[in-house]
Amino acid sequence: MAQATSNIPIIRDGDDVDWEDEDERPVAGHIPRFLPRSPPSDGAGREFLTIVHSNGFHDLPVVWCACPGHIYDRDIQLIDLELYPASYDKIKTAFTFECLNQQRIHSLESKMSLAQYHNYLHCLTCAIYPDASPNRYAELRRVSRQWRNLKYRKWFWLLDNEQAGRGEMALFCAACPQSSINLPVGWQDDCAKYP
Repeated sequence: MAQATSNIPIIRDGDDVDWEDEDERPVAGHIPRFLPRSPPSDGAGREFLTIVHSNGFHDLPVVWCACPGHIYDRDIQLIDLELYPASYDKIKTAFTFECLNQQRIHSLESKMSLAQYHNYLHCLTCAIYPDASPNRYAELRRVSRQWRNLKYRKWFWLLDNEQAGRGEMALFCAACPQSSINLPVGWQDDCAKYP
């Protein structure tokens, strides 16, 4: 029986050996790229815009209208397409009207916070690694407040720059005492009897 020679070194107690870890990756801070980020522009020079829809985040190239009267009104062009821009100077993100309406419904009906809704959109974009999708939480906070204010102004017929007085944008409450609606005539006299 022949003895097999092996190249495995034998380490005895007391030998000074420097052990190396098999995995040299850092523990924190390493984010794998499952979703590649889109470049700032495509081959034709069209810039990419992050569109936030009710089914997640999407980077799409945009062709702006170049008609003589529409060069500087990119925000109006987006609103005509039912996209609400997150800024008005250098537009990089836009939210669909459907996304903003859905966020409002989730907030009212299921008490979902903005952070939870943002995480929900992350999971819809990439369920394997949600943090790979873009972070637009600050924009969502700002835009959702603006959207709610615009909705109230539309519901209460406050047009253009009309300033709303105190309580003008409050929803009607049938249970609240109102003199011309649910209080009997002469209710002030009845209240004056009792100090």
